[in-house]
Amino acid sequence: MKNIIFFGYGSENLLEPVKKLFLNENLIEINNFNSNYNLNSLKDKTYDVIVFSSHLNLNSFLYAYHYEKIKNFIDPLDLLKELKIKKKIYLIHDLSEFYLNDEIYHLDLMDLILSPIDYDDPLFMKKIFNVGWIKNFDISLATSITGKRIFFMSDIGFYEKNFEIFIKDFASFVGKFDYFKLPKMNNLPIKIKNFFIDNGVREINSNENVNNYLEQNDIYTNGLSSIIFETLLKKNKINVIKSATNEFINWDNVLKNPLSKLKLVKNISINKNIIQISPNDIDVDLNFKKEKFKSLF
Repeated sequence: MKNIIFFGYGSENLLEPVKKLFLNENLIEINNFNSNYNLNSLKDKTYDVIVFSSHLNLNSFLYAYHYEKIKNFIDPLDLLKELKIKKKIYLIHDLSEFYLNDEIYHLDLMDLILSPIDYDDPLFMKKIFNVGWIKNFDISLATSITGKRIFFMSDIGFYEKNFEIFIKDFASFVGKFDYFKLPKMNNLPIKIKNFFIDNGVREINSNENVNNYLEQNDIYTNGLSSIIFETLLKKNKINVIKSATNEFINWDNVLKNPLSKLKLVKNISINKNIIQISPNDIDVDLNFKKEKFKSLF
């Protein structure tokens, strides 16, 4: 029996569905939103594998700065420094930014980087393994919600703290939305949530797999997020609302990530209030490779 740690929390915790592959192992899940562990309680074992499905540089200070302070928050890098671990794995969880520039140094500590596609990175070429897109592990299409306008909101922490800017950026759009969905958080932003509900916009549970909604609905967002690429992969257009947090983004440049070689983007149309990104009609196999994933442990 192997000792395995899964580390992830909030919208960056994509490991929940794959637990069923490791029923015969000693699996420890560290979720900073609901954790039964602290660093000292984990030091008495040697671990065969640790898998991170969250950014390695998002420590307690940065999380508190952007969102809120969480008691007993365990920093990813503290696990690497303090625990005895034989194999360290980073699972790419965001299709917009496979990894951030300021976490590249930390990725050098990883033994494997698990990617949704084959791609070349001279820094990590021998570490990259294509296991497919983990959100495709288990999909059941939510057919009860089709043909609707759904807003997947980004930059939640900023807008909850600066609610007057939220009103300025989104009040004129609220009447156009049928549903909204917020990322998984320790505490949902109450001012934002209440504003949508008070204006008749229905909520999709934050625990739902977004993949279930992207193919047969009109999708809106407001940030550079994985939702953009996940929607394009469903051969659907994505509408990005111009806002305070994206006004300086060069969309031609930011869409050039490892997925660019798949030629997902057909056209970028920019008008007064919306950046609309349209997909090419191509089929991309991002099926999650369960047996390959498990074999890397």
